[in-house]
Amino acid sequence: MVTLAFYNLKGGVGKTASTINLAYLSAKAGYNTLVWDLDPQGSASFYLGAEAQMKNESKKLLSNELSLAEAAIPTAYPNLSVIPADLSARN
Repeated sequence: MVTLAFYNLKGGVGKTASTINLAYLSAKAGYNTLVWDLDPQGSASFYLGAEAQMKNESKKLLSNELSLAEAAIPTAYPNLSVIPADLSARN
């Protein structure tokens, strides 16, 4: 399993665009790919067709109350799933 994380405090540097494009190419190459949108703005979720939610799912995932498989939502692209942004992280 390969894990990639894109992080930068500055906005507008291409984190979401890089994530979405690499995830799409990975899925297209046949790899099961999961994007976990940890940005409260939820742009990656939007681009992948998933609605950001107010469910505290990030907290549940990090405390092992919820599995990645339970939180992942399939997208319109084969092999590509997303865990939508958790809007409760804004608080």
